[in-house]
Formats: sequence, structure tokens, C-alpha cells
Amino acid sequence: MRALVATILIEAHYLVMVARNGEEGLRLLSAEAEPMDLIVTDLVMPRITGLALARTLDERGSRPKMLFISGYSSHTPAEAAVFGELLPKPFTPAQLIAAVAHALGDDVGDESLL
Repeated sequence: MRALVATILIEAHYLVMVARNGEEGLRLLSAEAEPMDLIVTDLVMPRITGLALARTLDERGSRPKMLFISGYSSHTPAEAAVFGELLPKPFTPAQLIAAVAHALGDDVGDESLL
């Protein structure tokens, strides 16, 4: 799923960085000099959930825009809405691109994503 989402966004002309899990995502974010415009993450991931990732970034003083994707989660959409937006699975490539553009407040690509 991660590779498919990355491919869709790259083909839509977004700059994408891929992390295998929340821990790796935190390391990538810490290593980047420039903040990410948007973080696309699943709510349910190994090691760190998407909401835990968002909370950790918030505690660090960084509150990037977040787009959560999930097919099943014990979290409600309202919980995800505290930190960002929720795109339920399954979704089409067009729905993903529209959700990313909406989360960015943008109509066109060319933004950096994780």
C-alpha cells in the first residue's frame, strides 16, 4: 500500500519521501532541514500509530499538516481531525490526489510529502 500511494503521488508531481513505519518517519523528519508540507500516514502502523506520530510531532513543536488513511481503526474520525484529515480505505487514485490537494489547501501538486 505504501509503494502504491507513493507511486500515485509521484505521478501527480508531488515530491515524496517514504518511511516504512512511524519510527523511521520520525527519523526522516528530524534529519530534514525543511519541514514537510504534508505527512500522509496510516492510522494503524507497527511501532507508532499515525495519531502517536502526530502527537509526537506536536509535542516537539512541529505541527505539520496530516492526512491519515485507514481501512480500520479503533480511532474515530474526530480523533484524527484533531491533527488532520482522514481518507478512508479503499480509495481511488483520484480520491487520494484530491485529499492531498485539499489537505494542502491546494488544487495542484508539486508539494513535499512524507
